Amino acid sequence: MRRSAADQIAVAVIGAGFIADYHINGLRAAGRASIAALVGRREEATQARAAALGIGRAETDYRRVKLFLAHFALPREGEPACSAATATCAVPVSEKLCG
Repeated sequence: MRRSAADQIAVAVIGAGFIADYHINGLRAAGRASIAALVGRREEATQARAAALGIGRAETDYRRVKLFLAHFALPREGEPACSAATATCAVPVSEKLCG
């Protein structure tokens, strides 16, 4: 069942590496997530990945994205960024960090 935009939750995915596709597809399949932004370290690569996944916003600094719900798709070395973003995010979500 397709939900209206009002029923969806805007999600910023932090981490634009190879596993981002898996996380983004999973969030979309759940049915309530609207991917509002993709945040990665390298500008060109993040923009290309966002375009390929149909995400309209690509950023290299999570502080430019007003976060309500952030999904972290980061390796262990991303933990400092995860901790910093958690401080500005209402609902951080991760399978392995920030928990």
